[in-house]
Amino acid sequence: MLRKVNSSLLVVSLAAILSACHGQAEKVRQFATQQLNDMVFVQDGSFMMGPGAKEAKWVAPNNQPRHKVTLSSYYMSKYLVTYGDFDRYTESTGLPMIDKDGYKLKAFNRNAKHPVTTVTWQQANNYCQYLAQKTGLPFDLPTEAQWEYAARSRGLEVNDATNTGTSIFGENTPDAQQLENQPGNVVKLPFPMEVGKFPPNPLGLYDMTGSVYQWMKNWYYNYTSSAKTDPQGPKTGSKKMVRGGGIDVNEEAYIGVYARLAVDPTMKNEVDGFRCVINSEKPMSELQKIAAQHLQ
Repeated sequence: MLRKVNSSLLVVSLAAILSACHGQAEKVRQFATQQLNDMVFVQDGSFMMGPGAKEAKWVAPNNQPRHKVTLSSYYMSKYLVTYGDFDRYTESTGLPMIDKDGYKLKAFNRNAKHPVTTVTWQQANNYCQYLAQKTGLPFDLPTEAQWEYAARSRGLEVNDATNTGTSIFGENTPDAQQLENQPGNVVKLPFPMEVGKFPPNPLGLYDMTGSVYQWMKNWYYNYTSSAKTDPQGPKTGSKKMVRGGGIDVNEEAYIGVYARLAVDPTMKNEVDGFRCVINSEKPMSELQKIAAQHLQ
């Protein structure tokens, strides 16, 4: 015997499903649009990668010899990816919430405006590739060359990625007290601060140094003296690079625009975050049109 279907209930159920799908699609559009709005254009050019004579204190075996690098134009996110950003990504994809225990405990460093940490290289890369898939734009993690060029505001001879080119602790870079005395930091450990709390570098990028280390696209490689164009690093390796950093202000040698750290890509901890780039020289107005078509 055939069951009698209540057509009115079926219509209501379908309407609810369609409404939920529409609501999720709108959330994705808003999220992707915000990511585009937060991009800074980095004009192509050449620079000497690595510290020179003026920055002799930053010279280390892994950032020498200094060499000429030429880069194509690209865009870089002005902010580090936050927990709020990453939560929107995991909600959209159905992936588990990152650092869920911190969310449950309402840990202050799990705030939506704090840089997301405890992410592996692959998780960071997947986030940028998700934006690429949704917008049709070449989102990616930055290469080391892209990161250093942008941190140095297109290759300026500076020590740090701040508005002055140096770190003035407490003014343009967080000091130990500011890190430890954030509201809710009952354990008084030097956790990262909310993004954008201090002035950007002259290019308009926030927290390139003075916050968390940032995952790079490339594997570790040794510098050579030969000139390079859009270097991508080796195709394989055992460790990925992180750059920037700064929440441990007592370890000056490991932060700044020249410091290079090679890290196991499966590692996740509270000092590693990331930001994305768009590898395109097209005007933002054109990129927005492409994204709008993909996000329909």
